[in-house]
Amino acid sequence: MKSRSNEVPITDTITLKRVMIDLGANALQVKKYTKKYDIPYIKIGHRWRFTREAYELLKEKLTCRSSTINEESTGRLKVKFGSGNTQSALDKVQSLIKKEMQSQ
Repeated sequence: MKSRSNEVPITDTITLKRVMIDLGANALQVKKYTKKYDIPYIKIGHRWRFTREAYELLKEKLTCRSSTINEESTGRLKVKFGSGNTQSALDKVQSLIKKEMQSQ
């Protein structure tokens, strides 16, 4: 019997659904960024799973990306966007800028 050195127990993996909830993204976004940043994943049938290390790497890549976008587009404001809200991203940024200007 062959030994597989890269086997990971299923209990040490994180489901795509959990990643979606934690990142506030949908499945297509998570898969897109996983492929874009060459994040390793495990596919069991049609289901995706991530090791904890891969999940942390994905979070790090997305955090760096969002920080750069926020700094460029809104100055010193840190904007967090999540799913479940009907307000567009542009509307959120505009309302945050307006609040910031009014408080000064």
